[in-house]
Amino acid sequence: MKLAQLFGKNQLDEMQERTMLTIESRGFWLVWSLLLVVLLGEGLLGFTMREMAGTWAVFMISCVYIVAACLRAGLWSRNIKATIGANLIGSLIAGAVVGVFAFIKMSAYDAPLSIMLAGAGIAAGTTFVLALVVLQLCSAVYKKRHEQLENEFDKEEKDD
Repeated sequence: MKLAQLFGKNQLDEMQERTMLTIESRGFWLVWSLLLVVLLGEGLLGFTMREMAGTWAVFMISCVYIVAACLRAGLWSRNIKATIGANLIGSLIAGAVVGVFAFIKMSAYDAPLSIMLAGAGIAAGTTFVLALVVLQLCSAVYKKRHEQLENEFDKEEKDD
């Protein structure tokens, strides 16, 4: 039996297809969220990077895939616009999460409070800057790609 026969043509109507896409999307984000929670938990429990490598690799592959696929399609978000304000807020959240994580992680070593606060502040600040740079770069790529796709669509409409 040929593989094409086994996985023949799409058997779903439009409503079923839409429902299937919703289920797949929720499944992806559920797995992504659980991988993030597992990575944070393993980090707090003192797992080494070698022990977390498999989980980290799957998480990062999924992150790179979703970003690349969305940028290629000229999509940003359903609810958030690609603005500097939104990118600042996202970067602040990322920095705060990493700062708290670093503070908790350093508290296991009985370091003085000033050292823990300084380390957490450096981690948070670095994360904020890196996240903002990456978000701004992705935002620029998105805007360029979105405009390119809109121009192609307009050109096709004029031809018809």
